[in-house]
Amino acid sequence: MTQAAVSQQVKALEIEIACQLFTRRPQVVTLTPAGRQLSEQMSYAFGIMGDAFDGLARADEAVLSVAALPSFAAAWLVPRLGQFQFEHPNVAVRLKGVRGDVDLIEKGFDVCIRPGRGEWPGLKGHELFAMNFAPMCSPSFLEKHGPFNTPAAMLSAPLVDRHSPWWRLWLDAAGETASVPEGSTLQLGAQNLEHIAASQGFGIALLTPALFKEELEKGQLIQLFETVAHDGRGYWFVYPETRSRTTKVKLFAEWILAQALS
Repeated sequence: MTQAAVSQQVKALEIEIACQLFTRRPQVVTLTPAGRQLSEQMSYAFGIMGDAFDGLARADEAVLSVAALPSFAAAWLVPRLGQFQFEHPNVAVRLKGVRGDVDLIEKGFDVCIRPGRGEWPGLKGHELFAMNFAPMCSPSFLEKHGPFNTPAAMLSAPLVDRHSPWWRLWLDAAGETASVPEGSTLQLGAQNLEHIAASQGFGIALLTPALFKEELEKGQLIQLFETVAHDGRGYWFVYPETRSRTTKVKLFAEWILAQALS
């Protein structure tokens, strides 16, 4: 705004409030007593407004809103969140399970973990790990129904979600031409539920090894074959580009990427 425009605005204000705020002399402009009084009060008011905006900014930085695929949240994220809270006690995490590609800004989310191929306009993304999968079961199930020396031998055992297209993808990756036999099956549609079914000995489930690394290491789950299949997608950590410079997003991004590598 030019000096002339500012002068016009000041004169319009003086007319509006019927009070002279400045004394004007050639090359000298000074505040009148009324102008000084208004200046002091306005400075105080702007200070209050500044404090209010600073408070809002601090409150926003204190809460991190996270959206995540429910099965991923239950199987991988929730068991690890306590470590983030321990490392960053001043940032409270608000986690909500969501399906589909929700609009993060419209829904008020800071970050999201979602499946896909990393192609979301306006979002920055980092792939945590591939959405690959392999057949797994509990030790008791293997003892009762095994051994499974070939993929074909496995197909005669109870399979969790046997109608899932992942079974065909995995059999093709393993070089097995046999088809998944028809029959009754547990239809769960989510890895955290399929993991529970497999752990409880209800059948063989196709699970992502990275989601259940601890159970595999402890022998609570057994991966029956080394072959893993991949449908081209991954689990991605994404956030709006407009949020990329906020401290809470930077802290969470650094933490979750380190967790994915560990």
